[in-house]
Amino acid sequence: MRAQVKVKEAGPRLQPASILVGIAAAYAFAVVAAALIGFIMFRIRIPDPTVTVIMSVVSYAGMAAGGLFGARHAGTLGWAHGGLTGLGYVIIGLVLASLLLPGSQALVPSMARLGLGFALGAIGGTVGVNIS
Repeated sequence: MRAQVKVKEAGPRLQPASILVGIAAAYAFAVVAAALIGFIMFRIRIPDPTVTVIMSVVSYAGMAAGGLFGARHAGTLGWAHGGLTGLGYVIIGLVLASLLLPGSQALVPSMARLGLGFALGAIGGTVGVNIS
């Protein structure tokens, strides 16, 4: 008599393709939004300190939008797909900044930005997986 072995079904898994889709969506959102806002700011002449704040908000919104889109694409594990999308967005941005602007990045603000990227992406991912 043979014993029956139960095979445990694997739960939801991370989908790297969905994370990459989310990162691409985050950058697409950020570039389009920055271009539109840049044009508007050029027309109404906003002071430089305000421009920096506005562009930071656009970047943060891109992280959340990318998390939302990546998690919606995955359909499961919204917080994980979104968080990793936000993390990937920040890492790619930091690498590009260090290559294009050497010496411009400090470690502590970069670490805070990584945490913020994960958190905003996770929030966006949680929303994205639930609006299907």
